[in-house]
Amino acid sequence: MIQGKFNWDIDIVNKAEETIGRLRYNPKCRKTDEVFDVKYAQVRKILSSVVAIKNKLGVEQRKSKSFDKLPENIAMEVRFLKTTFLYQAGRDKDNKYPVKNFIEDSQLVEMVECIGTDVKKFDMFCKYVEALVAFYKYRAVSVIAAANEAWNKNKPFSNQNYNQSNGNRR
Repeated sequence: MIQGKFNWDIDIVNKAEETIGRLRYNPKCRKTDEVFDVKYAQVRKILSSVVAIKNKLGVEQRKSKSFDKLPENIAMEVRFLKTTFLYQAGRDKDNKYPVKNFIEDSQLVEMVECIGTDVKKFDMFCKYVEALVAFYKYRAVSVIAAANEAWNKNKPFSNQNYNQSNGNRR
């Protein structure tokens, strides 16, 4: 797998929003966790892997107050994220590769390859992954709300009408 370099000068918030905006909608789903082809749990798994390393870095920083390079053990864990991402992409057989497409579109592997021992790049990477999860959840809730609103408008019979016309039934 040949990866390009990641452009660290971009606005990661806009990139995260655009990446989530390109996810394919699953119109059969009524739950926010499965509203897109990429499941929320799959995106959260990526975040949890990143947050675990971020927490280890925080412990190391408290021990030595501050540093501008990732310790070698933390840098190795960051590099290992690539295998975590590729494994998640490879597990997705039934859904025809939306996780693989998401990982490629979000450029997560390219970012990991470019971090090296740079603390600032790792911090930016963490914020980017957090933004991906936040935009996913926000967009999923918005899509479900719009679908529910459209469904309720087209619903011929509602419980509210039933309860009002038959006052003693609840």
